[in-house]
Amino acid sequence: MSAGEARDDDIGGAVRIAPLPTGLAGLAAIDRIFFVSSATQDFASEAERGAFRERWLGRYLTHFPDGCFVALGANDRVLGYVCGATSDPAREPLFADIGYFGQLAAETARFPAHLHINLAPEARNRGIGGKLIEAFCAHARSAGAPGVHVVTSAASRNRGFYARNGFKPIVESDWNGHRIVLLGRCLA
Repeated sequence: MSAGEARDDDIGGAVRIAPLPTGLAGLAAIDRIFFVSSATQDFASEAERGAFRERWLGRYLTHFPDGCFVALGANDRVLGYVCGATSDPAREPLFADIGYFGQLAAETARFPAHLHINLAPEARNRGIGGKLIEAFCAHARSAGAPGVHVVTSAASRNRGFYARNGFKPIVESDWNGHRIVLLGRCLA
């Protein structure tokens, strides 16, 4: 097996990491994974659902497609994705609607690249997420980013996943009634 592949018969055999697919079927699969993985499941309207998708996923797909990668299984079935940007979101007008970036600006300057990752439920806990993280980190490193960060709930169980993939807690903060944590990984 080559780098970027994993073996698991439950998900269709060998898994490969690839750039963002250009077809609508690939984007529809990413959307399905995004919504099934989201903590928010109910929306008052399709407009609210669309705005939620745009805020947490769509802007990456539209503005930073080179920083998006997918895990593909048998028949090129999308099993997961990572999308991110190498520019500091605290200094990027495109992310001005996400209020916590302003209060985390000192840390995002040190770890400017940031990502969003999700896997289909059947693809979790199989090493695929780690391969997606590595693909994005290689992209960010080649773009000159000194570090990458993610922001999540301080109590979230995904912190273990990020720790296994080289992210360390940098700072915790209160935002919008929730305790959040910025996790960072040096790329130098």
